[in-house]
Amino acid sequence: MPDNAIAKTLLPWMIVAVLLLAAPMAAGADDAADADPEGDAVAADAESEHPEQPMPLADLIEQVESAVVRISTDRGIGSGFIVDGRGLVVTNFHVVFGARRATVVFANGRSLEVAGWAAVAPDKDLAVLRVRSEQPLPTIPLRAELPRKGEAVVGFGAPLGLDFTVSQGIVSALRTSEELRKVIPEMFGPSAFAPNTQWIQTTTPISRGNSGGPLVDEQGRVVGVNTGSRSDGQNLNFAVASTEIGSLLSDVSDTFLPLPVEGQPGVKAFEPPATPSAYEGFDYAPGGADLLGQGGGEGFDDAAWFPSGFNAPTYANFKIAEGSLAFSSLATAGNRVRTEATPRIAGLGRRLATPIRAEQTTTLYLSLLVRPEDNGGGFLNGFFGVYLDGPGSADLFIGAGGSPRTYRLETRGGRGLACSGVNPVAGETALLVVRADLQPGRDVFTLYVNPAPGAPEPISGTLKEDLDVGGFQTLVIYSTGAFSLDELRTGATYEQVTPTVPE
Repeated sequence: MPDNAIAKTLLPWMIVAVLLLAAPMAAGADDAADADPEGDAVAADAESEHPEQPMPLADLIEQVESAVVRISTDRGIGSGFIVDGRGLVVTNFHVVFGARRATVVFANGRSLEVAGWAAVAPDKDLAVLRVRSEQPLPTIPLRAELPRKGEAVVGFGAPLGLDFTVSQGIVSALRTSEELRKVIPEMFGPSAFAPNTQWIQTTTPISRGNSGGPLVDEQGRVVGVNTGSRSDGQNLNFAVASTEIGSLLSDVSDTFLPLPVEGQPGVKAFEPPATPSAYEGFDYAPGGADLLGQGGGEGFDDAAWFPSGFNAPTYANFKIAEGSLAFSSLATAGNRVRTEATPRIAGLGRRLATPIRAEQTTTLYLSLLVRPEDNGGGFLNGFFGVYLDGPGSADLFIGAGGSPRTYRLETRGGRGLACSGVNPVAGETALLVVRADLQPGRDVFTLYVNPAPGAPEPISGTLKEDLDVGGFQTLVIYSTGAFSLDELRTGATYEQVTPTVPE
């Protein structure tokens, strides 16, 4: 070992030895043994400069994991952690918002029913739940101050349902909602979070199911609540800082409200909204007629297909073609829409009779059949598909992109790509089904490519959870490429949008 390394290693222990020897000498010199205010101040400063040593990772995991829980609700799963032995569980508000039932499960398999809400802060995406337990529960301490940039942190949770997963990273930056809103408006929009909410940007992976789990420092103290990530960048993950939890816990009392909450500021009782149920089979007379002005189908308002689409100067590119697209045993009827490659973006929209509003929490399914008619000709490499038109610029596009040329979800405009890895092939029909879990703040979208009609909903798909569409009412066909579109459906269940031909 080099001399300077030895010096660095021995110096702290030499200081400790000197202090230990000096203490009794000072006591002997002053029989009164009165405390020295200046000495106390120096000791306090020394302690602050030398925090307790990092725990070995395996020991840290063993200690923290005992107080981490998986939260299962009738709407999905998330994570949480115990902060009070009497049964207070901290999690993200979006994990349990709208749930009528919830259960927490510990790493040892023990489960407890959630008795109700103890406190909520929707504008900070935080909630405190209460569970009943006859024995004291293990807890995790909260760190009172913000971490420093570069500190090592460890995240706990259940990503994609993989219970009690642990991941490592560092604190990349400390930010506020106001700052993030300017850069990522679709994720941190004004309808999502209070502008002064403190966030920790981290390289620690945060996936669906991690939400609500603890982000801890090397001493096992919570520094943040895992909340979300950006899929269009590397290592862009965000946690609500633990400093936001303190004021929320001060509002907790021995009384609590059962699920769902009603009457608390910013929270309404969950009433499942009417889910848009619509069908457009494009059963119009073929022969090259435009889709523009056609008004059939079910579940739409009285208006027909009209010129629509962001920066879409043309709308005469959608023609009615004879014959429906076919895919496996999926029920189809009528004709289809056929487009040609174009040097300009083309768009047509149709309004649903039942809109989705930003404050609603619901699950919507959408399906469509698409068939590329060439191998990528047209402006911007010939993209094609549909998008959900929201009130702002944050719209969800479903279809095939230009580059990489794969079936995907994206924030309209080529941001936040969530690529399926399934490439469109000219002349081959594909079934695209999207599950949209819509909620206050960021929504969760899952794309299934070519699922089997008549089978249960797939366990997993291509996930996108960095977008808040803020509600929508209009479906927009949007393309520059040559493709056919058919059997456009929305509904409340997977089965509703994947009907099969009766046997």
